Amino acid sequence: MRWFGAFFLAFMLSTAGFFTLLPIAAKVTTPLVCTGGTIDLPERISRKTKFYCQKNGTQHEINAFWLMTSGVLIYTPLFYPPLLLLGRNTKTARSSQPKPTMATIDAQNQAQFARSIAASASVIDAEKGKHISSNGFRRDVEVILSLEVQRPDGSRYNAKSAWMVEELQFARIAIGQTIAVQIDADDPQVIYPSSELRHIKYSPWYTSNYA
Repeated sequence: MRWFGAFFLAFMLSTAGFFTLLPIAAKVTTPLVCTGGTIDLPERISRKTKFYCQKNGTQHEINAFWLMTSGVLIYTPLFYPPLLLLGRNTKTARSSQPKPTMATIDAQNQAQFARSIAASASVIDAEKGKHISSNGFRRDVEVILSLEVQRPDGSRYNAKSAWMVEELQFARIAIGQTIAVQIDADDPQVIYPSSELRHIKYSPWYTSNYA
């Protein structure tokens, strides 16, 4: 794949079109396409720009395909090492940052939940989301709740939260119900189900029970 990437980049940089945009780059191919002579750079740049070899007082047009092929031979060794080095650095960077384990994520989630604030909320609306999880006889369905949250100080505000709800627990979050919730300490728009609702889980943190 790296060889292909290097070759492709060299191919793109060494086409006649590239030399048209940057004529001076064509000079690099002189030893191959104009041996013993010099490449005359075009005075005007256009879609049909042509390159000429000046040698022994004569001038002839350089074949565009030969110019392109020579460019590939010259530019590939120039651009491959940086690509190879970049690939190694990227791989090293990825390997130095291992993915956290599920246990680590759960511990972080539990710690975040422990910092949350106990409150209550009224269910204004509830609609099914896209996610479903089945485990034996249990089936959890994602439910997106519109809540009117009441803080401990009595102030109220509206928030939306997605929970994974066991189908047998739907009645507990029906529209009009008042339920115990936890307000995230960092973002009041993030609402967790209270640990009292042990069969209901905050959707993004589905792996944690908060029991």
